[in-house]
Amino acid sequence: MISLTATELPRFMVCNGYLFLDKIEPTDTNLTAANEGSTVHWMIEQLFNKTYTFENIEGVKTPTGMFVTSEMIAHVSDYFNVIKDKGEVEYNTSLTNDVWEIRGRCDHLFHSGQTLYINEFKYGYRIVEPENNWTLIWHAIGYCSKLNPQNLPTDIVFTVFQPRAYHPLGEQREWSITYQELMELYTRLDNSLRNPSKQCVSSNHCYKCKSITFCQANQIAMMNSIDVAEKAYNSKVTNKELSFLLDELKRAKNVLKESYNAYNDLALSRIKMGETIPNYSGTTKLSNTKWKEGITPEIAIQLLGENCCKKQLLTPKQAVKAGVSEEVVKSLTERNPTGIKLIRMDGSKQAEKLFGRKQ
Repeated sequence: MISLTATELPRFMVCNGYLFLDKIEPTDTNLTAANEGSTVHWMIEQLFNKTYTFENIEGVKTPTGMFVTSEMIAHVSDYFNVIKDKGEVEYNTSLTNDVWEIRGRCDHLFHSGQTLYINEFKYGYRIVEPENNWTLIWHAIGYCSKLNPQNLPTDIVFTVFQPRAYHPLGEQREWSITYQELMELYTRLDNSLRNPSKQCVSSNHCYKCKSITFCQANQIAMMNSIDVAEKAYNSKVTNKELSFLLDELKRAKNVLKESYNAYNDLALSRIKMGETIPNYSGTTKLSNTKWKEGITPEIAIQLLGENCCKKQLLTPKQAVKAGVSEEVVKSLTERNPTGIKLIRMDGSKQAEKLFGRKQ
């Protein structure tokens, strides 16, 4: 039986093949972005259920361990004005049959007259479109499957709210289809689930794939992206676009570094086992050149002359390690500005410093 979550469906509908590849569980995953998303969705649910209000939720510690910040509240306000006092949040859209199981939970849905509204709040920076979004399509399918035939909607409106990701069409984007079109999409989805293909296809969903290191389609796409990236530069981006690009390029830099190190280790291990890697070989790494053990300053002066030794003031850090009072060192040292360094401000960590002592 194929068992997937609704959030996996966009990747599955592009590439069934990953189901047939080996998988590697991530060992060093940065959970900050995921926790931020979970924090905001928890906050929306509390506001919707009137457990908290906008006036008293700032600084509250959430189940993720993060604190609700003023920035999160500002990002949520427009979305909440659309959904408040209507429909349901975190609606269960899971379904199971003899061949597949789909587990889903819709951020918010609202059935008014003959129109069903499916609303999705995304707090990440990666662009998510409502059009042909199989996660949203699934939520509509899961909801309609539980209705009496006479209560089925004639139209479905899918809306994505993304306050932090720059998009030329704005933070709120929607796509509408008829119920008949929804059923045609369901037929297509059901056929794919019952008859998955082993072919792998690269797309913008690959970053979530646990089989990515075993996928040749991804390796080809990675080489192509390097060629494109070296030509893609635009000095006329807006400040909001610039912030987004810096975050994405920093992430890409770290991903490429980790990928290079992993493949470097793999190549070395195979060379040590006697295999041949075209254009690569192993060589012994050497430390910096240093005097052999037993060569003291006195011996060096005798053999090489006075010019080989010099007296040098310890660095402030070395002086503290040597036992000099840290306060004395501070009074005798200084740090001069050498320029401006760009840093990213982490709202969650700032909130933790601000509100952590209140808990």
